[in-house]
Amino acid sequence: MENSEQEKNIIMRFSNVILRLPSVFILEAIYHARTRFISTTTTKDTVAETIAHDWGLEPHMVTIGTQYLGYFVAFLLHALPLRMLIKMYKFVLIGMMLLVAHLLSDHFISTQIINPLNSQLPMITIFLIQSAISLFCAWLVDTKHVWVFSVYLLPMVASSCSLPLDVQEMVHKTAQIITLTGVTVFTLSNILVPYRMALIGYKTLQEYVELYGIVSVIFAVYNRFFVPMIYLIFWLSLFAHRLYVYYSKKDSHVFQEQWILVIFASIADCCESPWSLIGLCYTVSYSAFLLLVLCKIYLKGFSELGGQSFLHRGWTEGITLMLLAMETELLQLKKLEKILLLSVVMFIVLSSTIQSVYEILDPVILALAASNSRNVFNHFRAISMCIGLMVTPLYLSLTLFTVFEADLWLMIIVSSCLLTAIQTLGSLMIYFLFMADHRRSEPWESLDDIVYSIHALCHVLEFGLALSVLFYGGMESLHADYNIVGGVVILVHCYFNVWQRAQAGWQSFLGRREAAHKINSLPSASKLELSALQDVCAICFEEMKFAKVTPCHHFFHNVCLRRWLYVQDKCPLCHNSIIPGKNGASSDANNDNRMAAPHGLDVNLGQ
Repeated sequence: MENSEQEKNIIMRFSNVILRLPSVFILEAIYHARTRFISTTTTKDTVAETIAHDWGLEPHMVTIGTQYLGYFVAFLLHALPLRMLIKMYKFVLIGMMLLVAHLLSDHFISTQIINPLNSQLPMITIFLIQSAISLFCAWLVDTKHVWVFSVYLLPMVASSCSLPLDVQEMVHKTAQIITLTGVTVFTLSNILVPYRMALIGYKTLQEYVELYGIVSVIFAVYNRFFVPMIYLIFWLSLFAHRLYVYYSKKDSHVFQEQWILVIFASIADCCESPWSLIGLCYTVSYSAFLLLVLCKIYLKGFSELGGQSFLHRGWTEGITLMLLAMETELLQLKKLEKILLLSVVMFIVLSSTIQSVYEILDPVILALAASNSRNVFNHFRAISMCIGLMVTPLYLSLTLFTVFEADLWLMIIVSSCLLTAIQTLGSLMIYFLFMADHRRSEPWESLDDIVYSIHALCHVLEFGLALSVLFYGGMESLHADYNIVGGVVILVHCYFNVWQRAQAGWQSFLGRREAAHKINSLPSASKLELSALQDVCAICFEEMKFAKVTPCHHFFHNVCLRRWLYVQDKCPLCHNSIIPGKNGASSDANNDNRMAAPHGLDVNLGQ
């Protein structure tokens, strides 16, 4: 039962996407037709002028009317519920079938008039096709009155009865009149249906606004009109068609070009309207999401696919692409300029995706090192991905510098990409340190200092990248005319990437130096005290061969206590101040009490 329900839901979702897909193609066609009409207004022999001349209308009236009709149809395909949408498609399909029946009947009568003995389609074949059309239309509307759709069988019945040709032609015209009359009556009887549905939709919208607020309604409308899967299939269809056009040209030199140029040229050709740009953004989002899912499967397996955060679902990359396209006016550029700009934009998007992959990788590789996992394959997967995250940004940056001339914008883009390589290198070094620590027989007291040094080195490299970008921007401003936007970019870069990084690094250094000073002010435990204690560190629960003694006479590892002092100055067990001179009275009283009590009792009370 559950499987059937799931299959039904999958079919309904698939139908919801496929049946609404033509709406985006209609919008795309309207945009291109309007652009083409504007560019050909100076010419005389346009399709719009021909139609206008036949009907006695102005060309712009025909064009505007066609646009509004297309927008209305696209709106219906987006807004109608699935049940009503299926019903509308049924009626459209019946209309197309009746048109085919009319054309077959007209072909039959024309053949009978011109040359009855030289017909391309025999009468029996046309009769079978007309019968199939009648049965199919009756099945679509779920009626047993098949005769309603069988009027175009009358000309063939008249021909089989050897009636004169003028009688057969009159019967054909009669069938045409009956069909047109039926279609007209049906259309007039349902002409108010769109108005009623619009009224129901308006009242429903008002109720939703009152219940859930305007923001929820905006998101609901967005989810109805901008279904990601629809735009994904739409753009992939355009892209596949463009690739087919490239490779189907016999005289084209596309096989002699590099495949990356063909890909970017195809993307540029599929990015000529707002609808195709939206489709490209959704395609990038899904591609980034797929890449992140594959990376997560590669690292953790299929059991860890749940719980992706919003930033790890690929939407960041799609939104970034849309903002950059709007900022650079991508749709207004020529093809070569569009290809160059798309290559830079895709580099930025790929850099963001690589950073998201690192955010998935970092806790995995550190957890492997901390847990000392014996699964060699898990370690191989993490290390191989680290190597990939270090090599890929370097390769992309080198490629970008070989294609474009160095400027401030390019330096900022490349530096943001290289930061991922630096962070990955730091995580990999820490991983190897933890793995080496697990192989030691004694605790590595200076491990925390080395890890801190690696973090500090990574921050220094990041700070150096930020300074190099700042220096290059300053040198460029001296040798060229610099606009306000460039100055704002330098100021923002100075604040976020230089000043804040330097301030955070300095605060971290001061905090660590203060913690080291606090630890050095505490006495070290002697071997006699540790042997009498026979206990573990209350922070890490491991055996103590070296320890520091707090003023409240509690024993902790040096490294563990220093990490604790990064957060607060209270003892982890009794919450008294660890720093000499603070809460002196209470500390002295506690020390006096502990000196008067037996040593073992004091330890038990402390724990």
